[in-house]
Amino acid sequence: MQSLKRLYLYSNQLTGAIPTELSNLHHLEYLYLSNNQLTGTIPPGLSQIQPLIYINLTNNQLTGTIPEALAQLSRLQTLFLSTNQLTGEVPGTLGNMPILTSLHLHNKQLTGTIPPELGNLSRLAQFYVSGNQLIGAIPKELGNLKRLTHLMLNDNLLTGSIPPELGQLATLNYFYLYNNQFSGSIPRELDNMPVLTNFNVSNNQLSGTLPTNFGSSMVKLQTFNVNNNNLSGAVPEGLLSMPVLRFVYVHKNDFTSIPDFQNHPNKAALYLYLSDLMLPFDEIEKAYLGGNHGHVTVQYVPQRTNVNIIRKVVNENMVLVNDRTGGQDAQ
Repeated sequence: MQSLKRLYLYSNQLTGAIPTELSNLHHLEYLYLSNNQLTGTIPPGLSQIQPLIYINLTNNQLTGTIPEALAQLSRLQTLFLSTNQLTGEVPGTLGNMPILTSLHLHNKQLTGTIPPELGNLSRLAQFYVSGNQLIGAIPKELGNLKRLTHLMLNDNLLTGSIPPELGQLATLNYFYLYNNQFSGSIPRELDNMPVLTNFNVSNNQLSGTLPTNFGSSMVKLQTFNVNNNNLSGAVPEGLLSMPVLRFVYVHKNDFTSIPDFQNHPNKAALYLYLSDLMLPFDEIEKAYLGGNHGHVTVQYVPQRTNVNIIRKVVNENMVLVNDRTGGQDAQ
């Protein structure tokens, strides 16, 4: 048994604590205990199993803190601890794991700040700390994670501005900062993400304007979500340069103009959410996608109503919502 290299016990109905005797499995490389009902703490003794490459303890009922001793596992590539009842802070010592590629810590109860030491994880591809109670700013050191594909910081209590250094993450596919308390402007440096597919900074306190060509290099972007912030000025023309764009969420901001989406290369599959922008009708006409293509939700201002434009868009796939002062919906 001591020569065992792989232990697969996931998706059973195991209960009780993780046995400390596992530390005697000196040749173990893969430990799968996910999707059980395990309780108790994570044994620090796991750090004695130096060959470990993969640890998955996801979806149990584990409590206590994340052992700092896990950072001694120099061969570890994957650490999945999500969906437990872990508390305390994210240990900065995890930044000492030289070949870690996946770090999943979405737990709902982790507190404290994101350690800047995690910027030392030069091979990290997936970083999930969503759904916790993390506070403070995003460390600029995360911009050093040149192999990162998933940055999931959503659903926390993070504050401060978005570091321009995150624009150095050229391999990023998912940029999720939504449901936090970020303020300041969206850095123009974030436009340097050519393989990004999902950009979501919604439900924050971001303000200011976006550069006209913002997003023009994001040729693989499918979802652009900045809704429920305090952004103003024009929705970037750069959205017209995204050939596979499908979802545009810019509602609940202070934008006053939008690009001419009639010229978008993917307008047949485009969904535009423009409500609560109070756009004048000459701007709303730019969202007319034609035929039975796409879907648009906008908000109209009755005193600026242009009957011809209403007739043009009604009964297509555009929904005209009444103004916030009690006007009636367009029929």
